[in-house]
Amino acid sequence: MPSRDAPPTVDERIQLYMVSVRCFWQGQQCQEANLHLAGCIMMCAGIEGMLTLHASLNFDEAVAAWKAVWPKQRIEHLLRWDLGHLLKVAQAAKWLPDKVTVDYPNTGNTLPTDKIRELRNLVHPGRHVLERGDRELTDRDLTELEVLCMAVFQHLGDQVEPSLREAGVTGESLDRPSGQS
Repeated sequence: MPSRDAPPTVDERIQLYMVSVRCFWQGQQCQEANLHLAGCIMMCAGIEGMLTLHASLNFDEAVAAWKAVWPKQRIEHLLRWDLGHLLKVAQAAKWLPDKVTVDYPNTGNTLPTDKIRELRNLVHPGRHVLERGDRELTDRDLTELEVLCMAVFQHLGDQVEPSLREAGVTGESLDRPSGQS
C-alpha cells in the first residue's frame, strides 16, 4: 500500500470513480425494486467513493482539513478513511455544504448532509437500537436519504469530473451508466 503521505495514483482514482458510479447506480436499481434500505446503503457507498476521490484530487487540502478536525489523531491512508471521516473532512474543507437543496416536500427544500451518515449507520443493528430503539426506518426516512444522496452525488460528480478530465482521464472511464446524470 502506498504511503499515507501520498494520494492515490491516477489508476486508483479512475477505479474509485468507476466503483463509486457503479455503487450509486446499483443503489438506484435497488430503489426501483423497492429495496430502499439496500438502495440507500449502496448510494452512500457511492458517495463515500466520490468523497475519497475528491480528497485524492485535493489531497493537501484534505490532510489540512483532517488535522483541523482531529489535531491529535494519526492520519490513516486516504483509502482507509470511512464515510464519517470523509463527511467531516469534506465539510471542514467546504467541499460539501452543511445542507443541500433537494426536491422533496416538507423539508423546506434543504436537508443536512450529516443525515447521510446518520441514516446509513442504522444498517448496524446495535446502532439502530441505540439511536432509534424500536422505531423502524420509515419510508420518509429512506426517501429523504435517497433524495439527499442523489443531490450530494451529483454535487460531488460535478466537482470531480472536471479535475479528472484535466488530469487526462477521458472516455469510457468517465461515462456514468445509463440512468445517471
